Amino acid sequence: MTSTAERTTGLLRKRDFGEGPEAEERYSRNMLALLSTTLIISALSGGVLNVSFPVVVRHFNASATAASWLLLGAMLTSTSLIIMFGRLADMFGRVPIFLSGLVLMTVTSALAGLAPNIMFLTVVRMIQAGGTAMLLAVMAAMLTVSTPPERLSKSMGIYMSALASASLAGPPIGAVLADTLGWRWLFWFQAPFGLVCLVWALRTLRPMPTIGERGRLDVPGVFLVAAVLSGMLVALSKLQTVGFTNPLVLSGIAVFVIGLPVFVVVETRTKSPLVDLQLFKQVSVAASNAAMLFGNMARMAVVLIGGLYFQAVEGNSTLEAAFKVLPLPLATTLAGLCMGRISRWGTQQAIATVAAAVSGMGVVVLLFGFGEGLPYPVILIGFVIAGIGGGVFTPANTTAIMQEVPRARIGVVNAVRMMLMSAGGLLSTAISLALLTSSLPANLKAAVFAGNAHALSGSDAIDQLRHGYVRAIIVLLVLNAIGVFAAYVGQRAFAEAQRAKLLAAPDGLDDSAGPAVERIARHVAESVSAIASVEAMEAEVEAEAGRGGPEHAAKHART
Repeated sequence: MTSTAERTTGLLRKRDFGEGPEAEERYSRNMLALLSTTLIISALSGGVLNVSFPVVVRHFNASATAASWLLLGAMLTSTSLIIMFGRLADMFGRVPIFLSGLVLMTVTSALAGLAPNIMFLTVVRMIQAGGTAMLLAVMAAMLTVSTPPERLSKSMGIYMSALASASLAGPPIGAVLADTLGWRWLFWFQAPFGLVCLVWALRTLRPMPTIGERGRLDVPGVFLVAAVLSGMLVALSKLQTVGFTNPLVLSGIAVFVIGLPVFVVVETRTKSPLVDLQLFKQVSVAASNAAMLFGNMARMAVVLIGGLYFQAVEGNSTLEAAFKVLPLPLATTLAGLCMGRISRWGTQQAIATVAAAVSGMGVVVLLFGFGEGLPYPVILIGFVIAGIGGGVFTPANTTAIMQEVPRARIGVVNAVRMMLMSAGGLLSTAISLALLTSSLPANLKAAVFAGNAHALSGSDAIDQLRHGYVRAIIVLLVLNAIGVFAAYVGQRAFAEAQRAKLLAAPDGLDDSAGPAVERIARHVAESVSAIASVEAMEAEVEAEAGRGGPEHAAKHART
């Protein structure tokens, strides 16, 4: 019987890669190119708004709440649905989910550009985020199963650098489109590229067998994830305008505080859970995922708040602000492309720990640059350092997670990882926006989101906004410190596990021991062989001494 994946990908004549190792290598490289390109296009939907966001806000004359939900609504949808689509991919196949995501992303790109008001645009972007969630839930897993293990670290570095490339290209593309063709092209430009990726996928993808159990979808789990994240976002978004004691804020906090433990209880008692919590009993996997969450919370909003700073505080144009934030994604991209060489310096966990610490150093520089109004070269240094750290951390941490789980569970683990990445960006944006404008009156908060420096310059609002930057970045630094600690815990747990494997199997190692342990074992074996050779030579010398006398033995020993 023809599978769903075979029916889905049989619409076009498929490219023949041949048979044998060379053909598999070609297919692997083609998959890397396809997935990386798709990741760039999907990530650009948000990247072009990071700096051009004030242009859209000014066009619709949006309030501060409506403006923040234009960003947060799409991020909430994507974050809430990633795990569900990861579970569906394990049940029914990754290829249909991937293709469906491409179709939805392409269609909604065209619709978003037709938006008559801010509400319509927000809703369409939330639907588009559903398509993005489909893609993010399966792409890293598709790359993992189609890439030879010895090339996974390098391929993952290239794949993650594609995400950084979207961050790199997003600000200038968005600024140029907004300043020349108008804000609608911030969305329309994505549609033709999505169509190209769809045709490419239909011609390339091989059917991937389903590896998950066809159990029931955990609908309560899906709703609980959405409820927990929504409660937290409502509280954060309204806190800046109505205060902590407002019933809406208190209700959002209550939903989050109560919903999170309820989700854990439901998942432990469900036969087909949305998230198999047993997978995270492995300390290294749990710690690496925690590092992913807190690391992204500390970094993901930096480009957005940087773009707002240059427009709302320094009065720069959209294009000027885009080029000023460009060094951060540029450094991230270059660092990711170097991941193949960097991965030789140690375990992925150790590299991720150091990279997270380096990223935090860059944020410290930005604390003084934004908070004290220091010259741009200081901010530039902060962008570069933070970018290098983030560019190395993400692929290293991702590889560490994916290599530590069974291949049959890669789909759901990758979905959880992507959900945590997305949740980190979501919370980073919500927290930063709330803290930046917390001390400003309502009318000036809208001016900040619109990048209107003229409205802020007539009062002490600029100083208040700088204080908001200090508060926001201090919180980001605290989150980064938690991420560094989590990465360190993961590193120690991984090292202990590998040491236990080495001690438990002195005569040989299985494939999961890892390259570092394999090198140690090889050196030990060579040393043992050399010692055995020396002992054999000594025995021979002693034998010669017994047969030919001391002089003959000494001559043989010298030889």
